[in-house]
Amino acid sequence: MGKTPKKDKTPRKEEEEDEEPPKVELTEEEKKLCFRVPVMNDIASQVLTNSFAAYALPEKAEGFDDIKFEWGNESACKDYIGKWMAKKKIETRIETLQPGEWFTAQQAAFVKSL
Repeated sequence: MGKTPKKDKTPRKEEEEDEEPPKVELTEEEKKLCFRVPVMNDIASQVLTNSFAAYALPEKAEGFDDIKFEWGNESACKDYIGKWMAKKKIETRIETLQPGEWFTAQQAAFVKSL
């Protein structure tokens, strides 16, 4: 029904194939990073807020044969995840948060005093 487009039959320049791509060099700040910071989140924010309180590093007691920490030793990893979780607790609205017994008793006493 329609005409097919004509293909470009001009040969490619051999110079383009012979050129090597430029070498990439990292800045000092990039060299210090253990892992890259993603542009987009890996999981939805609601999934993160509902589950991040249960995040933890694996332990031998859980039945693992061997635990290897690729970018640091165990104490550095525990320190990092502890700081990350503290930061998330400050920044994130926790939907599953429920008042404890102490708060409920104090609130009942306050309401009763009114």
